[in-house]
Amino acid sequence: MSTGGLDRAALVWGAVFTLLGAAFLLQELGVWQVRAGVFLPALLIVAGVVLALTGLREESS
Repeated sequence: MSTGGLDRAALVWGAVFTLLGAAFLLQELGVWQVRAGVFLPALLIVAGVVLALTGLREESS
């Protein structure tokens, strides 16, 4: 899923991992309490959207 030198899949996954890392860091610092039950469904949703958009973009090309 690359458009003009920009890999959108890598950009999305980089943002996902950055946000997850920040959330877990905030949890370890005691700023807030998060549960894996919140992040696992969100991660699956993001993965599904990225895969669906990749399929749509490749199909329309």
